[in-house]
Amino acid sequence: MSDPPAARLPSVLRRAIERSQGYLMLKMPGEAARELAAIAELAGDLPDFLRARIDVNTAAGDWPTVLSDANRLNTIEPDQPSTFITRAFATRRCRSLAEAESILQEGAKRFPAEGLIWYNLACYAAVAGRAEEALLLLGRALKLEPGLLHIAAGDEDLATLRSQIDEWELALERAEESPGFPE
Repeated sequence: MSDPPAARLPSVLRRAIERSQGYLMLKMPGEAARELAAIAELAGDLPDFLRARIDVNTAAGDWPTVLSDANRLNTIEPDQPSTFITRAFATRRCRSLAEAESILQEGAKRFPAEGLIWYNLACYAAVAGRAEEALLLLGRALKLEPGLLHIAAGDEDLATLRSQIDEWELALERAEESPGFPE
């Protein structure tokens, strides 16, 4: 079995990324950004570095930089569904909902079994006022990843679907309490 990608990084880069992540956990995004800035030239477009910068800039709300790094990461790792989600998330915040939705639609074609992509498409449809479509997309997401139901129950993007989500959540709770429910 091979080491995870972060374990293969040169130690100076790995330690700086780990310190950056620690600062983020302590809610110190400025310090986290300084750690990454110190290694930026050396790290270049290493995926672990780009992911760390995305985390730091997401915490800081710097959506144009998040989008730029997510686009670079998507070029390097086009087979990762998370890059489509990150690109869409940043695009929604610094460009438009329609552009973000387009990115996720492309991701859904490439990764049809990725529940989180369908979940986010449901959110975008709900925010755009397309409730029926949002319910269908959410249903597809929940079929793939049932655990998303508990997230959906508190997601403001899905507020217009709250009564339907509450019914689904109640039905799931009842099913879980019934004898013979799979563990």
